[in-house]
Amino acid sequence: FKMKSALFVYIGVGNGFKAPAVSIGNEIQKKGIEVIYNDFYLDLGVTACDKFIKVGWQLMVKIPMLFRFVLGISNFSIHKKINNAIFFFFGGYHKIKNHLKKINPDFIFISDFLSLHAYLAVIQKEKLNIPVFYYNSDVVFGHALFVNNHVARAFVSTKEGYQGMIKKGVQKHLLSLTSFPINVKYKKKFLSIAEQRKKLQIKNKFTILFSAGGEGIADLSWIDSLLQSELDLQIIVICGKSKATLQKIQMIQKKYPQKDIVAKGFVNNMQDYLYCCDINSGKAGMNIIFESIFMKKPFLSLMAMANEMHVEKYLIEKGGGWRVRSSKEILSLIENLLKDKNLIQQKIAKMQEIKVDFHTEKIADEMLEEVKKQKTKI
Repeated sequence: FKMKSALFVYIGVGNGFKAPAVSIGNEIQKKGIEVIYNDFYLDLGVTACDKFIKVGWQLMVKIPMLFRFVLGISNFSIHKKINNAIFFFFGGYHKIKNHLKKINPDFIFISDFLSLHAYLAVIQKEKLNIPVFYYNSDVVFGHALFVNNHVARAFVSTKEGYQGMIKKGVQKHLLSLTSFPINVKYKKKFLSIAEQRKKLQIKNKFTILFSAGGEGIADLSWIDSLLQSELDLQIIVICGKSKATLQKIQMIQKKYPQKDIVAKGFVNNMQDYLYCCDINSGKAGMNIIFESIFMKKPFLSLMAMANEMHVEKYLIEKGGGWRVRSSKEILSLIENLLKDKNLIQQKIAKMQEIKVDFHTEKIADEMLEEVKKQKTKI
């Protein structure tokens, strides 16, 4: 039995669902299997659902209490049927059916819970022999919407996430505690930090990396506070796709022409900037936290959405970073870090104790082995 193609599905809100799909998809492609990526609602042409989920996401980012409310009330299995019913009302069922008939994948990998339940509903009803695999992109906790015991296998990268999913009802024999699917670019061979900084054309001094997220979501008031101080530091701001955020940083640059503040839009070499910083900072997304853990860069959490509070808590309890919310707190913390460099080394030492594997081979191999088993049974 020779596999030809696989469908990798995610929902294109932020980068949290896409990143693991692409990292694992790249590993599958290395094995000579074609990978077809699918931004769920968008690529299936269900524009009403696509617009709703993306506008809703932006709204929940701006109103954190709304996200906490939605995450809480959706923590019941009935919401799987409700979500499917809405999607199917807009023609989603037949779009999935026709898409699967057209591409005929050997298996499907899904990194979000909305498309998980929709695809499995169609596959079950149509009695299709297509194994479906699910990766818990929220990494450190379980939720009712993450549970579907019709998967060929579900994956999660931490012991905390594994226990949370079991507690919510995932059958133990279907769940694998696996590695975190770090993008291979973070494993490149770097020059020394001084040389790498020179290559990026940034100063060789104490550096704070600040990521506004893929969508450029950020409060920038704390940057003003640091630049008003006499602290000798450099701030690198990755603004993502947000032109508005980039423009705000450029205005700050003009306000403090003698200060070292670097503004970048969306970058493809995030690994280089992360390697060159002393501390990383920003919104406590799952990927940015675990990339920081892998690179041993203590993380300063400035904001966390309702689901991200779990990974923020995970990081703080493991000793790998700080949670701060006010400009005053940030200024005080940075002053202390500059006075005593051992404080950063202590955080790095704690990060080295975090027991998580970082690679994509394990997930890829386990999926392919399971596909072979299921396909050869027929």
